[in-house]
Amino acid sequence: MNVKKIISSFLAIIMICSVFAVSASAASYSTVRKGSKGSDVKTLQTMLNSIDNAGLAVDGIFGSGTQAAVKKFQKANGLSVDGIVGAKTWAALTDKYSSGSGLKIAAGNYNPVSIMQGKSYSVNGKITSTKKITSVTVGVYKTDGTATSVVKTVYPNVTSYDITRVDTSLKFGTLAAGTYYFVVKATDTSCTKTLVNNKFTVVGDAVKAFKAKALGNWAPPVKKTGFYKVTSGGRYFGASRDGGKRAHAGMDIHYKNGSGKGVAVYAMESGKVVEYIANFYGGMQAIAVQHADGSVARYCEISTKLRKGSKVTKGQQIATIAKSNIGGSTMLHLEIYLGTASGSFTNKSNTTYDYVPKKVYSRRRDIIDPKFVLDLI
Repeated sequence: MNVKKIISSFLAIIMICSVFAVSASAASYSTVRKGSKGSDVKTLQTMLNSIDNAGLAVDGIFGSGTQAAVKKFQKANGLSVDGIVGAKTWAALTDKYSSGSGLKIAAGNYNPVSIMQGKSYSVNGKITSTKKITSVTVGVYKTDGTATSVVKTVYPNVTSYDITRVDTSLKFGTLAAGTYYFVVKATDTSCTKTLVNNKFTVVGDAVKAFKAKALGNWAPPVKKTGFYKVTSGGRYFGASRDGGKRAHAGMDIHYKNGSGKGVAVYAMESGKVVEYIANFYGGMQAIAVQHADGSVARYCEISTKLRKGSKVTKGQQIATIAKSNIGGSTMLHLEIYLGTASGSFTNKSNTTYDYVPKKVYSRRRDIIDPKFVLDLI
């Protein structure tokens, strides 16, 4: 069977209750009566215990107690009261048994769409039922339906279970690049449901590939002569700002004592100005240049004549470094975005970032660390 057919078959059973994690119907069972033995009798006894609290031993032996419970069920449901479990009685049992489950999962974080290779992903979401939840399987499966090593099954025996408890077992960061399904299955005392079946992709290290390409093609943003190249501290990406309330969203190519005022700034790659800010900080301007590959370089704390819509070419002088009217500093504050998100580059409400450590940068989610640019200078 090919992959598409397997997936189609798999999706067809989503949200269908079953007796033991597979879809069951009346036709699945043989006719049983007093004296019968086997797995179908065990299933019958399990159903009667769940539906009518029959108190039967689930031993697979159809004795007098099981027969009495069958007749009670048949009478209550308008069936022929003969104690024989044929197609009609099985159908009624299956319907009652399945509908008795309230298995569901509350809204949560269990829908990964795209994960960078090597990067983890945290899941949460509370599973609840009107009956005892006997097992929960949370995991990642390949597109052919086979399980990966990122699968965990627990047996909680409670009516409420938060999948956050198995989060540390789900090593998303170990997955190879490719397409997968994130699946959550739960079984209570009446049925099994597939509660989550979300397709997602693990993408290769796009940042690494992007940086390698940029270092092989881009021009330096400033000339090497004269700038103060810091090797650590507050000028770099991620450094603490505002007493730790946020993190530095760019890299500062710094000039001491205001000596950088008027230093030329060059376009690292050809593109178009997609943002102009008249007062980025301290009375200084900023522009964002979007390149043909979608990536964006944001040149800040500058003086420029370019405006939104202006076209630039690689190596073209696009600005000069300005002097802040707050403290008199001079620097090129540089930010780089991979171009995989949209919207404003400054986003104070955003707390999710795709390619950098989790901090409050107050920027768009596709920002990356621009430190690699120093290797161009």
